[in-house]
Amino acid sequence: MTSSRRRMSVADRRTQLLEVGKRIFSVRAFDEISTEDLAREAGISKGLLYHYFRSKRGYYVAVVSCLADEFLEATHIDPDSPLDGALNGAIGGFYDFLASHGTLYRALVRGGIGSDSETATQLERVRQAQVERLLRNLGLDTPSPEQRAQLYGWVGCAEAVGLHQVQHADLPRDRFIAVLVQALAGLLSTD
Repeated sequence: MTSSRRRMSVADRRTQLLEVGKRIFSVRAFDEISTEDLAREAGISKGLLYHYFRSKRGYYVAVVSCLADEFLEATHIDPDSPLDGALNGAIGGFYDFLASHGTLYRALVRGGIGSDSETATQLERVRQAQVERLLRNLGLDTPSPEQRAQLYGWVGCAEAVGLHQVQHADLPRDRFIAVLVQALAGLLSTD
């Protein structure tokens, strides 16, 4: 009996490798794993890993970018919905995202591979997208520097609350949402 294994498409193989990377980097730090270990975990040769990502660092940055995209999708704020409902949905999506990817989220927000500029760029892309979403939903087409700073402050607060949840898992979903909604209301109420 002959095996009729079909080769994976480039897109399917890349998706598979990104999933493996999310799993690996959520339990082992970048510096603690070799390229050989990554290839072995993915069930491919080291050369094939290099073919798709050029380097171990390139692989890590691709995993971070994939995770950033998933985070933005999970925390989507519907610009046509009232702020309360849209915000509750986005924060609920954040809570659910942490339940699935909390360990990797913690590693990335706390530094990942140190001061890597490409990783930092991905994290900043997520922060800016969150601020822009909030501005649109609040109807602030030309926000003041203070309003923009307040929203950036809230994004930092949300990251800290998310890290707390990953470490302690002591807030049920409704309380997690309430903490962040109250924090945003508090920041926006100051002049």
